[in-house]
Amino acid sequence: MNFLGKKIFFSTFILSLGIYTFLQWYRISRLCTINDSYHLKCSDIFFYTKILSAYLTILLIPFFLTMFFSPSVFGAWKKFAVWAIPIVLILTFFIGRMSDGGGVGVAGFHPALILLPVLYGFYFLVSFAIIIGTAIREHRKRAR
Repeated sequence: MNFLGKKIFFSTFILSLGIYTFLQWYRISRLCTINDSYHLKCSDIFFYTKILSAYLTILLIPFFLTMFFSPSVFGAWKKFAVWAIPIVLILTFFIGRMSDGGGVGVAGFHPALILLPVLYGFYFLVSFAIIIGTAIREHRKRAR
């Protein structure tokens, strides 16, 4: 995974932010209307692309914190991010598709209201712990 350098992470951030921005500002209904016929599958694909690009943009925020430290800090975070980001995105997709339950006269409670913030909070907590722990270790090595 040596090809995943800072330039690739930064390019992925910019690309996902650009996709999200384009799909947020440009109406998906315009993209999915062909010959005055609205295609629902097309709309679903663009909707999930927009949502996943927004979440990918959020997940790459800790990358910017690694830019202020030595390359070993980025390397330590990258080892975590390479497998954690895909897992979090897949879980986000499945959690977002969960049924919200409910029934006759009973308001449904969507599990994503609790699961997604916990999932992303855990991701950021581990990311920041790795970044800060590695930075402190590097600082102590240089101080000796």
